[in-house]
Amino acid sequence: MEITAEGSPDPVEAAQVALVCDVCTGKKRRADQSCMECVASFCETHLELHNVLHTGKRHRLVQANTKLEMCLEHEKFLEVYCRTDKMCICYLCITDEHRGHDVVSIESEVKALQSNVVEMQASCQKRSQEREEDIQKLKQAVESLGNSAQAAIDTNRSIFSNLIKVIAEKGSEVENLIRCQETALVSYAESLQRKLEVEVNGLRSRELDLEALACTEDHMSYLERFKSVEPAPPCGQNISLCVHPYNSFDLTSKVVSEFKTTLENYCLLYFGKLSNAVETVSLVSFAPPCTREAFIQCAINLTLDENTLHDHLGLSEEGRKVRFLSDSESYPYHSDRFERRTQVLCKDALHEAPCYWEVGYGGGSWVSIAVSYKGIYRKGKKSPLFGRSADSWALRCNKYGNAQFWQNNEEMNVLLPHVGKRIGVYLDQRAGILAFYNNFLDSMDLIVKIETTFKEPLYAGFGFGGKGSHLELYNF
Repeated sequence: MEITAEGSPDPVEAAQVALVCDVCTGKKRRADQSCMECVASFCETHLELHNVLHTGKRHRLVQANTKLEMCLEHEKFLEVYCRTDKMCICYLCITDEHRGHDVVSIESEVKALQSNVVEMQASCQKRSQEREEDIQKLKQAVESLGNSAQAAIDTNRSIFSNLIKVIAEKGSEVENLIRCQETALVSYAESLQRKLEVEVNGLRSRELDLEALACTEDHMSYLERFKSVEPAPPCGQNISLCVHPYNSFDLTSKVVSEFKTTLENYCLLYFGKLSNAVETVSLVSFAPPCTREAFIQCAINLTLDENTLHDHLGLSEEGRKVRFLSDSESYPYHSDRFERRTQVLCKDALHEAPCYWEVGYGGGSWVSIAVSYKGIYRKGKKSPLFGRSADSWALRCNKYGNAQFWQNNEEMNVLLPHVGKRIGVYLDQRAGILAFYNNFLDSMDLIVKIETTFKEPLYAGFGFGGKGSHLELYNF
């Protein structure tokens, strides 16, 4: 056996068991071949002797490079492989415990496995390369995410700093307004006070003159003194003042308080939008499932919102079926109700995690299966069909087996693989994936798949094109 420079056995040689000649006495030489019938291994010299002794006999020789295993029950070499029990056996075992089993020679099984191993190696290598590419993509995505997060934080700090600065400036402006108004009012009050003081002094002087006049007993003197008395001021100058001693800037404080409340409400509203926008950021997403069983793992049950139901639509089967009505129903007024389009939305927003639901449809000209933002117009001429606006996506299926996908008023013709009239919808809001499948005999045939960015929570919605159209929601 060859020894490497480090003194350890060569790994290839170590994997093989060196056989020695079974006939040699004393120092045994390396065996060259083994006889399957004699159950022995021979060196070159004794192999020639073996061949002479068994001339004309069909003894099968194999290379003596591995140790031959024996069947413990029949004491024969293990020469064949039972695929049924996945084990090596001898020929006698074929007629015994392994009767009727799938049996092949060990060499042919090894060749078949070697072919499989080559395919497995290629598959493993391809998978490894794909995973290495995924690792690189993840590293790049993490780096890009970090840069994007830092940029968003910098923008956030800048905007909020400017906002705080603006609010502080407006606060200072309000203070200046209050001070200016206070100064103006105080100045006016002081000026008015001075005028009133002058008037009071004049009145007191006149009062003294009148008092002296009243004490005059001589009529001639009385008449002379009366001439010198100051005349009374005209009626127009004698104006009564209405002073508000407890007047204050409480109304200003109230307005500022209302501004604070309004600002807080706006902050709460937009913080919710900001939170949703942050949560929509995703680093890794997974492809939609391939089988219906896998789709059902993320299936949800939908509940229709009666307050959105158009007057020409009716519910039945505990709200799972919707049909177009020939006569209008008198539903009570509701701000969420569709008044122009025969459409309906579901009550609850769809999950941000991957979710799946199924719909059966039929009758009428067409049925629309859609997802939409909650704020879609529902009243007046502006109210669109699902898919005819930027805030809704819709698959419209007609009774002839054709379909169109609509979004932002743009149409894309698609084909239904089968006229099964049962549509599955898969949605992954965070990954931005929306896909429609034709469910025919449990086969999931893709109709259309889009990848986009959803900026708000989505709601499932349905539209109906005329008399006879109906739809059913399936529960899981």
